[in-house]
Amino acid sequence: MARRMDCGPKSQSDYDAGDPFAVPQQEVATVRARSVQTTVAIGAHAPCAIFISVLGLFTFASHVMPAAPWLAAALAADLVVIGTWPAKGGGRYRARVASDWLPMLFGVVALCSAVFLGGVNASVMEPWIFVNRLRTHTDVLPSDNSQSFQDAGVLHFATGAKIDEEASAGFRWWPNTYCAAPIRGPDEGSSAGAATKDGSAAPAPAPAALGFWAVGINCCDSRGGFTCGDASDAAARSGLRAGGNTEKFLDAVHMAAAANGEVASPKPVLLVWVKDPEGLGKGAWWFAIIVFMILTAFALGLDWVARLLLLRMGGLRAGDLGLPKPLAAYAASRQAARTRLGGGGGGSAAPPAAGQTAKASARGGFWRQRRQ
Repeated sequence: MARRMDCGPKSQSDYDAGDPFAVPQQEVATVRARSVQTTVAIGAHAPCAIFISVLGLFTFASHVMPAAPWLAAALAADLVVIGTWPAKGGGRYRARVASDWLPMLFGVVALCSAVFLGGVNASVMEPWIFVNRLRTHTDVLPSDNSQSFQDAGVLHFATGAKIDEEASAGFRWWPNTYCAAPIRGPDEGSSAGAATKDGSAAPAPAPAALGFWAVGINCCDSRGGFTCGDASDAAARSGLRAGGNTEKFLDAVHMAAAANGEVASPKPVLLVWVKDPEGLGKGAWWFAIIVFMILTAFALGLDWVARLLLLRMGGLRAGDLGLPKPLAAYAASRQAARTRLGGGGGGSAAPPAAGQTAKASARGGFWRQRRQ
């Protein structure tokens, strides 16, 4: 009974392998390793997986299923907040410390970065979407009704179509200038610079409404000087649909038309003037793929750094997470204890060492003196 009642405070060095009621040091190490392993999984591996998944959904699925990336981001946010919220200390447990919030910090940073960078990469892929998922029209005349081409992704104009650079205008909305220039046919002259018999400026004959416009950002003057896209290439006569928010481009369109005494179509087709829209779309696809792969590699590198940081804060090394060896050592120590007590395979129990007997007798005598 002396061993069972010896429950006073002892250091780990007081435990011996023959004491069946002692907590083996290997068991303590194994429990701590498992705890740190859980922290690493939540604080390093989970943020990395969230970043790559959300980034991929925004990059490749936002044009097909716009709600899917945001739904995934909402679920990931719920996982980050609930799964990484540190438990409040109380009783015999320690209180929260600053390092307990690191897994949540890593998760929030990973999620926000994935949403932002995924949205940027999705916009990079827009030319490929326009080329491969929308309609392509050929031999389009600038005098055609633009409302017949509202679903166009690519327009190839008839021979002779050109941009009227001098009739362009730049709508200033800090920090950018949104530019627009009308696309005219071979038999249409520029309305800029025309004059009446008395010398006053007057617009040249023009269609009732200008429906096709080349647009760009920060590539023109307030009036004229349009150099957006391949405007300087005489061989270019194709347009790729302008993506993103086109509200400011429409302001530039109406301002340019009013400045030259013309009328813009109520639903103009806004295009990026290029020589090879198909090649531009293919280049956008590969650029988005490369960006995704670089960001994925960067996330995996940060995962490794965060893993080492959390291991260091947990007092372990990277090799300590190989749990089979600790578990095997723990099982061996328990089997040795059972063997010494006579339960190991029917064999007789080994006699305790002299030092162990003296230590047990000393502890038993101490408790007998206390009971008296």
